[in-house]
Amino acid sequence: MAAAVGVVLGTASVQEAVTGRPMASWFVPFVLGAALASFPCLAWIAITSVDGSATWRIGADAEGWTADVLRDLGPDWRIEHTVPFPDRRHVVDVDHIAVGPYGVLVVETKWTGQAVDLSRKRLAPHVVEAMEQVEGNAGRVQGLLRRVNTGVPIIPVVVYWGPNVVPPAGAVRREGNVRVVAGRRGGDWGSLLSRDRIDARTIDSVAERVRSWRVEQEQKTLGVAVAARLRRARWFNQACLVLVGLMITLPAMTETSSSVGRAVDSMFRAGGVPSVAALLFLPLALGLAGLAHVWLAQRLNPEVSWRPHLLPLGLWAVGFAGLMLAL
Repeated sequence: MAAAVGVVLGTASVQEAVTGRPMASWFVPFVLGAALASFPCLAWIAITSVDGSATWRIGADAEGWTADVLRDLGPDWRIEHTVPFPDRRHVVDVDHIAVGPYGVLVVETKWTGQAVDLSRKRLAPHVVEAMEQVEGNAGRVQGLLRRVNTGVPIIPVVVYWGPNVVPPAGAVRREGNVRVVAGRRGGDWGSLLSRDRIDARTIDSVAERVRSWRVEQEQKTLGVAVAARLRRARWFNQACLVLVGLMITLPAMTETSSSVGRAVDSMFRAGGVPSVAALLFLPLALGLAGLAHVWLAQRLNPEVSWRPHLLPLGLWAVGFAGLMLAL
């Protein structure tokens, strides 16, 4: 940007000297327009750099690149992406599972902007960590397929993407059971997977087991998310009902008990308008918050019904209308 401004300033100076037209007549609007156009872009870059989402998005893009490489293996391969495996208190996502004639590839995608040499005798610590991660994922997949077929070869693969990734000396680097490859050389290592070691019937049964597991786990995860949102909605609705009850009973109690009436009157006098507004409109805010959580749950599961969650707002409307008429 600084170089561009320098070039424009130099050009403007030459133009002013040659034509005699004042530079400010067009350069100032140009700079203002450039600033207005650049500020949103710079703000976006700053925000996404601070919150860490830029790395996540690049990692998601890298998974898409790996998916393209796996898709190029041909129609004999069955591929599932982001397969979840529950592990104690969290869920482990296996980036890709590809089932084909060569075996079952358990693939972990990594992207890095650092210089990584996959041909070095001693690999970098984060590469070793990725290898251990994919080996653990391969163990999970092996446990999943144990009931279907115990003899199918399971091959853990780490695919590295990045502008500074140096590919291994060959198409594939093998460290124990793990294969390490460079993503941009997908054609090289993909061509090595052409040897048939599994028949088509086994491929179908293994792929169906992986697919059904992914669908089952996604439904469970979806169910947990929907239940959590509905649980929050019920909490807001209960709080709304309590405040609605208070909003309705307090005026009635002040009519029947002079001591309660004096206490309530002094409370409102001390709190002023905010206390009255809180009593009248806080239940509305809680009811709307509950409906917002129901709406989020409905986006995940369209079968979620609105009707049970409209009761608190309906009672608030009746109570509010009654109070206004009484006043």
